[in-house]
Amino acid sequence: WSVGILATGLFLGYILSSAGLQKLNSLRPGCGQLVTLLQYLATIGEKSPHARTYIYSPVLPIRWHALFVVLMFLSVQMANASLGAGLPFALFLVIKNTNLVFSLLFGLIFGRSFTTSQIMNIVVITTGIVVCVVAQNQTDGDSGVTDTIEPKESVTVLGENATVKNGIVLGAALATASTACMALLGAIQETIFARYKDEAGQESGESLFFTHLLGLPLFYVGGGFSSMREDVSVLLRTPIITCGMLSLNILATLVVKHSFVELLEEGQSLTATLAITVARMTGVVFSQVMATVFGNDGESPSLYFWLGGALVASGSMSYANLGKLLFRR
Repeated sequence: WSVGILATGLFLGYILSSAGLQKLNSLRPGCGQLVTLLQYLATIGEKSPHARTYIYSPVLPIRWHALFVVLMFLSVQMANASLGAGLPFALFLVIKNTNLVFSLLFGLIFGRSFTTSQIMNIVVITTGIVVCVVAQNQTDGDSGVTDTIEPKESVTVLGENATVKNGIVLGAALATASTACMALLGAIQETIFARYKDEAGQESGESLFFTHLLGLPLFYVGGGFSSMREDVSVLLRTPIITCGMLSLNILATLVVKHSFVELLEEGQSLTATLAITVARMTGVVFSQVMATVFGNDGESPSLYFWLGGALVASGSMSYANLGKLLFRR
């Protein structure tokens, strides 16, 4: 029953965290870096009771923590930049679900083998991603210029449409790179944790603590604090909603991290993968419903978008259920 509770916590936590981030991003596009900083501080605070042990009696060499910091920060920054570039949140969630694709690639690089069924499911997932991207671009293209618009205005509107499409392409590329970075981090962590296995399971908590603590100075990169001050000034125009959504996102993220680590310690990595996959696709449905109900254009996603999302969900869940282990050594 404890596994069921943890899986439920992971599922609900991911959905609530995504909902909070989506609302905050609608209030201030590109505010993800501010949210990420607050998540870092919350994680450090959660692990602070064990900080003395992590610092004075570390299980992992510091060089690995430094590598984890770089990969984690790059992944987070590229994910935030993808939303700032104008990538629709639902498409962002779908692309993030390509983690199995990159797990396959990095698994092959690390010398692991996969079954035919697993590879076929990767093909299904990739097909779903492509369908979603094409469907999203076609939907944006349908809002083009009519013949009644004057030539000068037509050029302006066409330019705006081209900018939107370029933003979606750039955002999709950044989200894909972010997912690849996170998959690489997971592959390396799996190898290092196995090499420096601790009976008390200190390696996972220690990694979380140092990854977030050592990652704080990197927020200076690109004038991060300057942009965050602007984000705060904009978000404080709606203080009640902002505080509520920030609290929701941060607390839900802590639940996700805690539940995920506990599931790994219970040897339920497939349960964790399945819970996140279902949560992501539920997030796709939720974000599209919210965009349709509260969006300015009131347009609904096309049937092809839902078809692509269904392929991603079915392929991911089938992948998790068919393999006894994610990586077969």
